[in-house]
Amino acid sequence: MKKIPILLAVAILALACKKERWLRVYNNGEFEDSINVTGWEVNEDVVQFGCDFYYPWQGEDSIDYRGCEFYQGKKYTYKLPRVFLEVNGKIVGFRTDYLADVPDSSEIMTIDYCESNFPDSIQYDLSVLKRFPNLIGISIYIDAQTEFRKLDSIPSNIRLYLHFSNSTDGSLRSLSQYQNVRVLLLFGDYTHSGLRHLLKLRGLRIFKARDGMGVASIRRFKRLPKLRHFEPYLGGRDVLEPRQQ
Repeated sequence: MKKIPILLAVAILALACKKERWLRVYNNGEFEDSINVTGWEVNEDVVQFGCDFYYPWQGEDSIDYRGCEFYQGKKYTYKLPRVFLEVNGKIVGFRTDYLADVPDSSEIMTIDYCESNFPDSIQYDLSVLKRFPNLIGISIYIDAQTEFRKLDSIPSNIRLYLHFSNSTDGSLRSLSQYQNVRVLLLFGDYTHSGLRHLLKLRGLRIFKARDGMGVASIRRFKRLPKLRHFEPYLGGRDVLEPRQQ
């Protein structure tokens, strides 16, 4: 009988014994969904809620949240107020148009900088980041033609959940330098060549190309090592197949 080398046998055994890990999500105690979090990293991977909240996963096996509708679940459930995000009994996120109602807190982990229907002084007063020493990530809306400079004012240790509009090939080249981008919703007039710059974003977890991309680009992005959710078309589905971590 042909013998299997010891190291190969150990590797096969380890792979066989590795179990999937699942996160159970509840809204006010009501079960909504399960997410495969096998291979996820604390602070780097996110659970996506509506209202543009992205919650940086803290290694939990279950989350009970309130204050927003769940995005990945089987249904949308609206629970007021929708301007704060509470997870497992703690306020961990808020929208900046309600900044005056939020005390300084070490428990805030995620902030949603609201869309342009709010005054710019409220939307991008990035000095508020100092009030929350354990902040992990922010959702922010950037017009690639007029607001790119705002990315430079955000500390590099803060993860970016980015809505990037009016993008061009040149702005995508510049964006590829920001290795703290974890979520990217992309809008604009870009080409296949421009998209290739984004392959440098090795820590990207969620990518939605709202103006579409070609088959060749889709194949390349599917190989990004940390990408968990990928929608290459507006209103499309996640094209990533479940993969063993």
